Amino acid sequence: MKQKGIEEDFYPGAGKFETQTYEIPTTIGEEQFTVKYGNLPMLLQMTLALAGADGVIEYDLFKTIQSDAGY
Repeated sequence: MKQKGIEEDFYPGAGKFETQTYEIPTTIGEEQFTVKYGNLPMLLQMTLALAGADGVIEYDLFKTIQSDAGY
């Protein structure tokens, strides 16, 4: 895990927030790539937990998968 720095992010209903980000090797199926992850603000974590969610898959992950797959 490589620390990448603090970045601004956005979540609908919660607005903008800053989070420490990390690059973490990730495997989905047989594909492995590096994805940037960050921590959600505590209030947003608790709100999502009430809905049974552990986190949010962000657009960057989908963009990485498309790029690696050649789309």
